[in-house]
Amino acid sequence: TYAYKPLRLGWYIDWQATSTAAVANLEYYRTVRVRQNKLGELYLPSYTISPQLTMQPGGLGPIVQANPGQVWLIGNEPDRPYSQDDVMPEMYAQIYHDAYHFIKGIDPTARVANGALVQPTPLRLQYLDKVLVAYQLQFDAALPIDVFNVHAYMIDEAYRKAGADVPP
Repeated sequence: TYAYKPLRLGWYIDWQATSTAAVANLEYYRTVRVRQNKLGELYLPSYTISPQLTMQPGGLGPIVQANPGQVWLIGNEPDRPYSQDDVMPEMYAQIYHDAYHFIKGIDPTARVANGALVQPTPLRLQYLDKVLVAYQLQFDAALPIDVFNVHAYMIDEAYRKAGADVPP
């Protein structure tokens, strides 16, 4: 019911992949939520993804099939520990690879985007560089990306303080 047309918006996000709420004249960007598994403060060599990369009911496959040509964001702020996706760069490269190829294998017209960095600061861009290098080393290819995504917040980057914290 909000009068959003004067804002001239083109798309919106609600940080999930399963929403069926349509907003007239706006494109909906779907988010595949990711998180590196941890044991206390120890990052484990495994991850959780939601919806799961499966063709089973409730999995990502049927959602991709039902929504051809959509934009899929792989995570949200993987560079932000504790309050967002909290993923080490090397693991994010793995997660992105798995999700990208799963989605593109079902719908080659899908557009896949990285999970937005918190903000485009030197510290966050260093995290992104580590993701890009890790992807190249793990898969002997550049990270395939259809849409590049970054938030434009201006918040403090201090270890364990309010704000963006520091990347894992």
